[in-house]
Amino acid sequence: MDVDFEIETINFVQNYPRDPDAEILSLKSVQAKFMQNVEVTYKPLKADFFVVSGIDKQSRVVYAKGLYAELESMQGREEGEPTLMWRKVGLIRFRYPQKKD
Repeated sequence: MDVDFEIETINFVQNYPRDPDAEILSLKSVQAKFMQNVEVTYKPLKADFFVVSGIDKQSRVVYAKGLYAELESMQGREEGEPTLMWRKVGLIRFRYPQKKD
C-alpha cells in the first residue's frame, strides 16, 4: 500500500431531539467543513450528496464525497411538520500527493 495515500471514512449522525445549541447537521454544513484549508477546484452540492475536490495546505490532492439521508416520523403531522427523527451524513475522503518523486 502507498503510504502517501490516505483514505478516511466518517459518519455524522444527529438524532431528534437535538441539543438546541448544536449546529444543525446538513449536507451544506458538512461540505463547508471539508472545504476549510482546501483550495477548492470542484464542489457540487445536490439534494442527497456533495463532492469537494482541490489542493490542501500540504499541496496534496483532496477528494471528499458525502452522502445524506434523513428519516422523519409521522408524529406531529396533523399539527404541521413531521417530527425529525435523525439526519445522517456518511463521508469518504482521499488525500494523496500531486505527483510522485
